[in-house]
Amino acid sequence: MGHTYSWHRGDNKVDQRLEHLDLSGYEQLWLGGDMCSETTKEKATLTYLDRLFSLGEHTTLWALGNHDYRNGNMDWLREKTGRPLHYLADFGGMKVLVTHTSYKETECEAKENQFRMIQRTCDTLRNASHLILMSHMLTWTDTEIEMDAKETANADKAWWPYTCEARTQFQRKIYPLLQAVQERGIQVVVISGDLGIKAKSYQYQSKDGIWFLASGINNSVEKDPIKRAQLPKDRLLYLEYDPIDSSLVWDFPILNELL
Repeated sequence: MGHTYSWHRGDNKVDQRLEHLDLSGYEQLWLGGDMCSETTKEKATLTYLDRLFSLGEHTTLWALGNHDYRNGNMDWLREKTGRPLHYLADFGGMKVLVTHTSYKETECEAKENQFRMIQRTCDTLRNASHLILMSHMLTWTDTEIEMDAKETANADKAWWPYTCEARTQFQRKIYPLLQAVQERGIQVVVISGDLGIKAKSYQYQSKDGIWFLASGINNSVEKDPIKRAQLPKDRLLYLEYDPIDSSLVWDFPILNELL
């Protein structure tokens, strides 16, 4: 679930429907970022999110968004999650690179460390069925002309550099690493959470077999319930991984139908 903040309930709430969503049947929760409008402005907001999504569980992954990061106070976030801002999650046959695409231009060391993590993982990965690269921003919209992702992203971030050096955007610096993993027979899937305003879901498979997925919600922006009901339906991304046959399938269920 991504772009989950409520438009009209203050700075520290998610879309109200998510508070009523029964998450007990899911083995993992993947958070695509922008959870609240001002996620780290008040420490109580992280306590609230922890109550909803169990932030400290190793099965809760969180790719931070700009709304999660812009107020700082990252020590509060690390305290709740027990993790750094970017990391590799290992679930046996499935490896997940949880990346942070809101680092500031001046945070060169953090950006370089993240790139090295991605590079090291891609260079050494052999025994896995899937590599997931998880982010908030859609930094990959320039990967192939045919993907037409610019029209769906809340914000087209293909210009975002992964290091402080010039010309280190996703297409130039990250995608070749992922292609090398795909060529070894490991299925690569890129998942982002900054969707919901222009589109509710997105999926595309590149020419070399890499999948790009995105989802997000936004309909709390409309106060009028009648007008809100006429908007395209908010969707989540549901994934099912079978470690026995190493298969990964997904769907984009309508949020309201899960309540």
